[in-house]
Amino acid sequence: MGSAVQANCECGYEQEFAIGGGMGNFHELCLFPCLCRDCKCIVSVNLLSKPGSCPNCQGDSIVPYDDEQLCEKRGDETVASWSLDEELGRELVLTGGIYYCPACDSFRLRFRDSGLCWD
Repeated sequence: MGSAVQANCECGYEQEFAIGGGMGNFHELCLFPCLCRDCKCIVSVNLLSKPGSCPNCQGDSIVPYDDEQLCEKRGDETVASWSLDEELGRELVLTGGIYYCPACDSFRLRFRDSGLCWD
């Protein structure tokens, strides 16, 4: 079962993102927030789709938000996680830390659990 997170920045940026996949498609679908370096937006990308691309501009310069270059400081609590051990050999994790916001080009973005689950 997938979940959702809310991304908020002090600059006013706010958006909700789905995490993972549903019971019927989790082997083919793993949604996760990514930075598109081409259109400078945070987008939801299926990380199991190869090659991964931005749904807005179709660019291939996407970086998942669990990448160290997008996190200035990891938080103590896990906001969302999704295991991809079989598919990618890793676990995707978002914490309550401080992340990069492309809207204001600074590290002030935070993720929080939205409380929604989906299937």
